[in-house]
Amino acid sequence: MRALRIMLNSIAMVDVDSDLSALREAVGGEIETVGLRDGGVMIVNRDGMQQQYPHNDTASCIKRASHLRNGADRRRGRRRF
Repeated sequence: MRALRIMLNSIAMVDVDSDLSALREAVGGEIETVGLRDGGVMIVNRDGMQQQYPHNDTASCIKRASHLRNGADRRRGRRRF
């Protein structure tokens, strides 16, 4: 599948297999999905905050903006794997 990979200092369009192991590899651990208003899905490292990964402002803004426009709370649309 085609995906936007949002890193701290770059954004790139990449091809990623849609199987669970490929998604885990892409985020560097267990995944968590966050549903976005436009029907897209953000796939993030579930434990990134606990592992004290650096804060990704761009990804956080996309997530926050999608939820604010949708009127959804922060837990809606999230599934853990």
